[in-house]
Amino acid sequence: MANHIVKSYDEVLDVLRALVNRMGNDIVAMNDKAVTSLLAGDVEAARAVILADKNINQMELEIREQASAILALRSPMANDLRVVITSIQIAINLERAGDLAKNISKIGLKTTLVIDHDMRGELEKISQLAISSLSNTMTAYITRDTERSYAIREADLLLDKMHKTFTKSLMHKIRENEDNLETITQLLFASRHLERVGDHAKNIAEATIYMETGALSAIEQQEDTETT
Repeated sequence: MANHIVKSYDEVLDVLRALVNRMGNDIVAMNDKAVTSLLAGDVEAARAVILADKNINQMELEIREQASAILALRSPMANDLRVVITSIQIAINLERAGDLAKNISKIGLKTTLVIDHDMRGELEKISQLAISSLSNTMTAYITRDTERSYAIREADLLLDKMHKTFTKSLMHKIRENEDNLETITQLLFASRHLERVGDHAKNIAEATIYMETGALSAIEQQEDTETT
């Protein structure tokens, strides 16, 4: 009987983690589709991303409800408690990453952008890094891989650098030619949204490390140590 109870408890936690993972996979796909639709001028694809955000909000609510039920009915301790708390933290970050995908898609609906080869190439590089970081951090979460979670920090630092470089390049283009001001302004927003996706990926990596080790803000503490 006791083994049955333990197995059921483990299954409940597995279902919760699987839901978080599914939400993460959906968010990765949303961000990829958002950038692709922006660069291709695909209005229908952009609208599909915006509609998908409603499902993401529902998934976050479901994760919160399941986590709350576990806390109320199971009274988890130690490692199990961290699994439940982490699911809520990750769901919050994923929901915000979904909002960023929605915002990128909305840019494509506002106006027809005139994106030259250089701008397109740089934004594609930024988006690839942001989306791969989010994908990698979700893989680290589901496989409980703390080393992979720590590695997200390097990707985030590179993403910050790429965003700053792209911003400087766009500002230079504004000074050269004000005729393309609307496109450049919107691309600045898109790049900033992708940089924020990277921040949420790092937050998820932090949460995974906490889930496995109990260490709080491990990546930030590592950064503070290296800068002192």
